[in-house]
Amino acid sequence: MNFQYKYVERYENFSRKEEVTDILEQVEQEFTPPLSSWPWMKGNSSRERMAFYFRPHVSVLIAIDTETDTIAGLFHLREDDDSGELEAFLPNLKIETVIVAPVYRNIGLAGKMYQEVEELNKSHYKKPYLASATWESNEKQHHLYRKNGYRLAFISTYPMNDQLKRYYYVKQVE
Repeated sequence: MNFQYKYVERYENFSRKEEVTDILEQVEQEFTPPLSSWPWMKGNSSRERMAFYFRPHVSVLIAIDTETDTIAGLFHLREDDDSGELEAFLPNLKIETVIVAPVYRNIGLAGKMYQEVEELNKSHYKKPYLASATWESNEKQHHLYRKNGYRLAFISTYPMNDQLKRYYYVKQVE
């Protein structure tokens, strides 16, 4: 399989949102707490929740299978961190979400996308840190962070549910 990587600076300008939403629905609760349990999501359909999450101004890196013209993966990106949790690592480019469609897993796509984010940071963002977070139970993501040179910066509890733990990883750019 061959992949093309496309950077979309503003998600609102991306013409294939429905395809992204389809992937998000496939993987919605695999590694994260159910989105329907989050108070700000009550009463909304899965597609409405996804639309809220991917606000128009966010940036994304998309991996497209060039043979089938199918979206294989997505990294949702954000500059800095307005929640203040990563203030010791500012400025940073934060990878908010990592999604690889089930059919494209275990072939190294997420690792390649981490490399693409590093290149994008060098050419476009120029931030001294790359950062990301994952839930305590997402062992696959913990492994990917370590494998790609990220180090565990700290662990926090989720503000809306103190039973949920988030692990924050940071990589200093050389």
